[in-house]
Amino acid sequence: MTETTNVSPQFIRSLMAALLYWQQRTSRLDDPTLSWLDEERHNLYRIVKYGMELSQTWQKTAVILLQLFELIDRRGYWVEWIPLLQQAIERCDQQTLALKFQLLIHLGKFLRADKLETAVDTHLQAKAIADYLADEQALAEANLNLCTDYVQLRNYEQAKEHGQAALTQFQQSGSESRLASTLHTLGILALSNGDLPLAKERFTRALTYWQNENNILYYARGLCTLANTLINQEAYDEAEQHYLKAQQLLEETIYELDKVVIYMNLGILYYKRQEWGKAEAAFRAGNTPYLHKSPHIYYQTNMANNLGNVLAKQERWAQAESYLRQAHQLARTTSDDVQLANVAGSLGEVLIAQNKPAEAKILLTDAINLLQKYPGDAWGQKLQKQFLALLEKTKELRK
Repeated sequence: MTETTNVSPQFIRSLMAALLYWQQRTSRLDDPTLSWLDEERHNLYRIVKYGMELSQTWQKTAVILLQLFELIDRRGYWVEWIPLLQQAIERCDQQTLALKFQLLIHLGKFLRADKLETAVDTHLQAKAIADYLADEQALAEANLNLCTDYVQLRNYEQAKEHGQAALTQFQQSGSESRLASTLHTLGILALSNGDLPLAKERFTRALTYWQNENNILYYARGLCTLANTLINQEAYDEAEQHYLKAQQLLEETIYELDKVVIYMNLGILYYKRQEWGKAEAAFRAGNTPYLHKSPHIYYQTNMANNLGNVLAKQERWAQAESYLRQAHQLARTTSDDVQLANVAGSLGEVLIAQNKPAEAKILLTDAINLLQKYPGDAWGQKLQKQFLALLEKTKELRK
């Protein structure tokens, strides 16, 4: 790394004063502060970029980077901020390993958006530091993040191993907040494996901890994942109440992505109840300008796919095909094979309805081949059975 040279002492003093100011302003990120920081982020970015260049200021700057996690994550600014995190990590040496650990944890979280394998490697580096430092709390945090990574990669054996380790460690330390996050992640694992009673029990326990802490954001998220479990148990009315409560809790906050996800979940619930008009309305309400301007490709894919499917149920084939082609193009840029297969299969089904068997056959075959790699994924196996039946249907259509 090239250090900026010939910097005047006056500039360094001025920069140190600016960094101290921003360190204080970012120490507690409530909603009003986050809104204000969002408007000031370009000025803040310039200060952080300057601060990272100098040996006298980089550590204070790194602390600001850590404190900005919520803003960067919630508003989807990680593309421009990741290089600064990487620069801070490169600055670290044996004397700053604890700081390097925290930076690696945050970097890995940002990388989950579109580079899951790299996120795993980053969190494994953090875990190695925690082992070296013999820091049990850091080790638990690394295990929790690895559990989350592996759940998203649908590597459920690794997810279970790291999640159980984190659960044991946080139970011993008595950290209720981190224990809640671990239970929530393990609940998602149980839901993915089709173990609905276990998922429900874990989500309910996590909710209790978050309610006790008055943690509105995570309590709302927990309500949504619990509702997802209830949908799988066909307890639609109870699930709807959870979604609406979460929506009310976050209505006056700046957590735009969470609001999008709640609309998406409500749309799926109405879809399951075969209320096509209400489902379409919910999906369109969540299909916001924020979503399209954000780097959240995963959720853009889901939204386009959901709109395509609900339009297909209304036999609006041309519109359905358009949304599903958009979703398929987006899904191919992600690392989620099961979602890619889901979109490909849905597009294949719409093509069958329009008597286009040749392309449908290719899409369905690709989807089935992808799903065969995930025998432990309950949703994936359900999709595979549906797509096998659709593949047989293509043989009945004219060539």
